[in-house]
Amino acid sequence: MKETLKKFGLTEDGMGFSDRNGCYYETIERALWGGVLGFCCCGEPDKGLKIIRDVLDAIESREFKEEFVFHYYILDKLGLTKHGSSIYGSWLSDAGEAFLKILRELELQS
Repeated sequence: MKETLKKFGLTEDGMGFSDRNGCYYETIERALWGGVLGFCCCGEPDKGLKIIRDVLDAIESREFKEEFVFHYYILDKLGLTKHGSSIYGSWLSDAGEAFLKILRELELQS
């Protein structure tokens, strides 16, 4: 996972994670949520990451779900997916494949 994290500009020092801007995060979930995705880290980022994992899984398996429509646009804006003439035809970008790989390795709570 270390090499995949480097693709997103994250480094681990044994105590936590740093991003490209020098911001420090105590957990990998917060590093992904704040350092990679650029969201605020308050609340429960692991629950948000679980939703993103589920949406990326659905896109990868070509199971487009109505309840994920908003997420398709956000993931496209974040560069984790690409699409042609319709957001419903999205596919994972290289970054999306790498991000999904990381999320699958984490034990995210429901």
